[in-house]
Amino acid sequence: MTKIKIFPNKIPVFPLSNFIFFPHTNVPLNIFEKRYIEMINDSMKSSRLIGMVQPKKKLKNSYDQLYDIGCLGKITSFNETEDGRYLIILNGLSRFKIVKEIQNEKLYRECEISFNDFQDDIKINKHEIKFSDLKLIFKDLKNLFEKKGFSIN
Repeated sequence: MTKIKIFPNKIPVFPLSNFIFFPHTNVPLNIFEKRYIEMINDSMKSSRLIGMVQPKKKLKNSYDQLYDIGCLGKITSFNETEDGRYLIILNGLSRFKIVKEIQNEKLYRECEISFNDFQDDIKINKHEIKFSDLKLIFKDLKNLFEKKGFSIN
């Protein structure tokens, strides 16, 4: 059975140097800058989705340019510290391609994105386990225990 998730085509982005984030991974983040605190606050009020992307070299008097490919993540854990920082865990969902950056009045950046090139990231494949597979797994497990000197029934 295959199911494709539907994600928004406009997301807040968190540029983070020297960091690569992949689908189906989790990453803890320590959020302390005002602009990213605002981004997390806004995200927690809606979908809890943010994009992670690496910045390119900074141009004079401008934002860092962004690489074209990033990864969409969902905030799955959120804690606020006494000093106002946020400790979050971000779960990688799918890579995306930036279509264009959106001009806004927020402290953080937003982009229009596309998932078209990364359909395999967002498919959920469920495999059925057959009884014969379980029987073989338990037989192998029993052999392993016996080799280690344990007897199991």
